[in-house]
Amino acid sequence: YIMIGDKPDLQNLASNMAESMSLRDVQYLNTVGDKVQFLGLVVEKILGGFAVSVSQALVKEIVEDAGVASCRRMAAVPGAKERIIDETMLDATTHRYYRVQVGRLLYLVAWRADLQFTVGQLSRKVGAPTVGDGAPLKKCIRYLRKATRHWIWGQRLGWHGGSPLREWRSAC
Repeated sequence: YIMIGDKPDLQNLASNMAESMSLRDVQYLNTVGDKVQFLGLVVEKILGGFAVSVSQALVKEIVEDAGVASCRRMAAVPGAKERIIDETMLDATTHRYYRVQVGRLLYLVAWRADLQFTVGQLSRKVGAPTVGDGAPLKKCIRYLRKATRHWIWGQRLGWHGGSPLREWRSAC
């Protein structure tokens, strides 16, 4: 659980919850800069609220499984913008890979509005993906590799990249 409030109230609530369920590793974010990792998310205390971001380990795992971790940007090749239309069904191994990657991306997009539409379109094909559906998945993962710093602000709920502390100080 993530609970926000005064520390004495939270301690009381945590002790009451501990009676009915087993709580472990209760952490309090008191000062600016305190961080905690929770279910693949990083919650950081900032001035005026909290910043929630996806753990870089999850992003790194998605990118490495796709094999695009060390790709360099290439010059445009003729026909690169053409859409691949191949309605051949994927074999069982590639279909499993597609399902796993889209599942990871679905978990990630709750915190990344820039990927929500694309991952939603990819998830529509999970039941029966084709060879042509692999290209948009790879393109989405390549974008994720480049654009890794996006947060939701705990109080303002605005999207920002870069350092949350620097952005917050410049906004005040």
